[in-house]
Amino acid sequence: MKFMRPTIILYWILFSFSFVVYAQPPIEVIYLKPSDIFYSSREDIDFVHDIMIEVQAFFASEMDRYGFGPKTFDFDSDIKIVRGKQKAEYYDSAEAIQD
Repeated sequence: MKFMRPTIILYWILFSFSFVVYAQPPIEVIYLKPSDIFYSSREDIDFVHDIMIEVQAFFASEMDRYGFGPKTFDFDSDIKIVRGKQKAEYYDSAEAIQD
């Protein structure tokens, strides 16, 4: 009887997450590092990961609120670091980043 309670809790957790529907394929998240930035801390990458989790939860709650069920996107938690060719001041607009 002692082991049944943790088992029931585990099943409840797994069951509650099964209601969230993810779009396919997962989003790949990149961290753009300009050429004049020589370091990228693990804290920066972890911050981006945490923000993605918050945005993911927001999408699920808003989709559910509007009657579509808790649908959201999935993302690859292995955030890629991309080394930019230009200095940080170059990447001041979306057009420059797409270039």
